[in-house]
Amino acid sequence: MTIRTMRAIATAAFALFTALPASAQGGDAAASPLAVQMYTLRNAGPLEDQLKIVHDAGVRAVETVGTQNVTAGELKRLLDKYSIEPVAAHVGLPALRDDLDGVVAFHRAIGNRMLVVPYLQEAERPTDAEGWRALGRELGALAGRLQPTGMQLAYHNHDFELVEFDGRTGLELLFEAAGPALAVELDLAWVARAGHDPAAFLGRFPGRVYSVHAKDNAPDGEAAEEQGFAAVGQGVLDWNAILPAAADAGVQWYIIEHDLPRDPAAVVEAGAAFLGERLAADNQLTRQEQADGWQLLFDGRDLSQWRNFKRDGLSDKWVIEDGAIKLSGAGGGDLLTRSRYQDFDLRLDWKIAEGGNSGIFVLADEAGEHIYSHAPEIQILDNERHPDNKADTRLSGSLYDMIASPAASHRPAGEWNRVRILLEQGQLTAWQNGVQTVSVRIGGPEWQRLVAASKFADWPGFAASPGGHIGLQDHGDVVWFKNLKIKELP
Repeated sequence: MTIRTMRAIATAAFALFTALPASAQGGDAAASPLAVQMYTLRNAGPLEDQLKIVHDAGVRAVETVGTQNVTAGELKRLLDKYSIEPVAAHVGLPALRDDLDGVVAFHRAIGNRMLVVPYLQEAERPTDAEGWRALGRELGALAGRLQPTGMQLAYHNHDFELVEFDGRTGLELLFEAAGPALAVELDLAWVARAGHDPAAFLGRFPGRVYSVHAKDNAPDGEAAEEQGFAAVGQGVLDWNAILPAAADAGVQWYIIEHDLPRDPAAVVEAGAAFLGERLAADNQLTRQEQADGWQLLFDGRDLSQWRNFKRDGLSDKWVIEDGAIKLSGAGGGDLLTRSRYQDFDLRLDWKIAEGGNSGIFVLADEAGEHIYSHAPEIQILDNERHPDNKADTRLSGSLYDMIASPAASHRPAGEWNRVRILLEQGQLTAWQNGVQTVSVRIGGPEWQRLVAASKFADWPGFAASPGGHIGLQDHGDVVWFKNLKIKELP
């Protein structure tokens, strides 16, 4: 190979590299919760052109329409070329009924783990409450069959599921009958078209909303050629109410969609820009969060705000991996924030290895022998494998040994969980994956009863301090944390 040839190859490679958006070039570890539903781009040219539109908008994830009419190998090649992650796929109910093994094989091959029933043809739609329950039972059974394969199943709504039967929508009856294995993909524009408040409706499915379809409705009488839809933020939906409600519900993905856009690329770009300003990437704050007084406890790059319990330094067992704090093995010691907090709103995500145990402490001090000597703990656990699962008050999200968390708040080991802990004038409230798990006043009669019935009954000084450190537990097992942020309350 001549020097001239080498230079030509290098020049071509550089041109290709700079032509791709930053997310395809690598080097940016911050993960965004945005994705694009590929149905939006079905009229935007060949599949590769559609994926380039996604990249040009700065989005790194998609929800596919089935197989996108290509082989798994071809789809994986194109996704990899543009560094796009498949986070879900719309798969029709007939395909799930007739060829579940084939569907699973295809989507495992491209790296997708979430299958979504996207739509029911009119003949498939239940007409009464029992019909919706029967469909729910069928989908719950399908979800159960998928679980051993590492796949999940969700259901996506339109407006026909929101007809009410004795005060309950068909959608609620479906999910109630399906059980917790079936996840929710909520289409916010269709919820609004059915006459419901999307922000309030999110609260009807605590702990189950995997994703939302982020699209907007145009004002009445407008955009008829686009079926009355609008790009996100350019219509009538109240996103200032919806986005906090979605965060509280534990939504993992905000999937940009438009059913019939005149300019698909512009819709994707507008949606990404609008939501990108309002939804933080991993370990970052939005402008609004910064203005509201939130502070990062971890920025994805350094651990300067943390130290070991009763030490000024930090064990090398606590490392940073893919933008997360990781306890790599036993012997790392418990972590404390360098600062102390009294009244606060704390948010974080955690993930536990199989068989693992850990915890999040509040009001921690260093007067006792251990971090847990005086500090209440929100439990982290692999509920399926760790022996602590024999006690309900020791399952993940519980106030350890005191208040049991609801089953709807639990996710399997290896999946990220979102926790919020609010401490305000002694009132301790916690949520896991959008489900409230704890609500009790520290020092009140109920608290005293709970302590008396727990292992802490004879522990002097337990939760006696009005303020303290935030702590992360070394229980000897691998655990990860990210998106740690706190807002001090007046």
